[in-house]
Amino acid sequence: MRKGYEEESAYLLEYEKQKLMTCARSFEDLAKVFVYIPDCEKDKNECNTDRQELLWKKRLKENRELLADNLKEMASIMGQVAGKEVQAVRFPEKKKKQMIRLLEEEGLYVQDIYMLESAGEKSKVAVRVKGRRGITQTSTELSGYLSVLLNRRLQACCGTPFLITTQPQTLYFEEEPGLNVLTGFAKAIKETEKISGDNYSFFETDNGIFTAILSDGMGSGEKACADSETVVNMAEKFMDAGFSMEMTVQMINDALLAGAEEANMSTLDLCSVDLHSRTASFVKIGSACTFIKSKESVERIPSLSLPLGIFHKLEIETIKRTVHDGDYIIMLSDGIADCLTQGDGEEFTAELISDLTCIRPTEIANYIMKYVLKLCKGRIRDDMTVLVMGFWENTSED
Repeated sequence: MRKGYEEESAYLLEYEKQKLMTCARSFEDLAKVFVYIPDCEKDKNECNTDRQELLWKKRLKENRELLADNLKEMASIMGQVAGKEVQAVRFPEKKKKQMIRLLEEEGLYVQDIYMLESAGEKSKVAVRVKGRRGITQTSTELSGYLSVLLNRRLQACCGTPFLITTQPQTLYFEEEPGLNVLTGFAKAIKETEKISGDNYSFFETDNGIFTAILSDGMGSGEKACADSETVVNMAEKFMDAGFSMEMTVQMINDALLAGAEEANMSTLDLCSVDLHSRTASFVKIGSACTFIKSKESVERIPSLSLPLGIFHKLEIETIKRTVHDGDYIIMLSDGIADCLTQGDGEEFTAELISDLTCIRPTEIANYIMKYVLKLCKGRIRDDMTVLVMGFWENTSED
């Protein structure tokens, strides 16, 4: 019975993969339609056309090309998902029965437990489980039990329900990353406004990728807040869906240029850290300098590009650095940077960060904010935001 069930599941999985690949090919074909312009249409553009019409046709052509690029990227992601080979690896029957019996003693009824392996990704443990009535159990507690039984430090995957109900559900667990991250922030609103034009987000996705986003809307007040909030929300959704940092930035820029009747020239500061490989990736669009504070030095990550919503094709550069135990990444909005440049510019800011003796990220963010407010004598002429991420070796022995 079990063999027949597995064969049917494998067939259905392959069927769904084929449907996804068909959809991906459709997006690719649609992209070709958008970039194709018949020769006769090109000839008409070259004569008997006034300047205004030529400008509109040029803009339409650019938008078609940008939409085609976005469709190609969507097709690529769908193809990658469909092409992933996910294999269910069974535990030895004796080991499986032992785990099921021990978990049942803790009030957890396990129907099935196995490993999921996919090329290029960390293996996961899948557990089909339900709880006992009258006993409250959580996925965090289950990850602790599994860590002991499998001699591996495991944690619940992102999106895994916290409470284990009395109805069967499949929960997924992955290996804990080598680094832990703590965050902190501090904000100040421009003195003539009631709402900040800066917005930010911290979030973690599957496979131990932790991301910080900071956007500074043009100007201040409600309009600036709405603009930067739109940028942050789009960035979080695109990256969570699997788009690369570069494509995320380009798609947001395209959306602002194509859909906004009023200009939205917000900055975008992205930092994604792989907590397993300890690699930090930075993409900075019109944003203030970011600083990496280590035990030995302070490194600056500058931005050389203009904000979003100005040019159709952005020059996007991804900068990569290795993060170590005890390092901090400090991201600033323009309000902070402009105030600090009243001293000796970025050199002065690097010295300030180098001399910090605080350990907790929240304390660091508050210290920088208080120092800046003292420097500008309490006059807040622009919105100010400080984001801090601190990294420590994962030494838990659960």
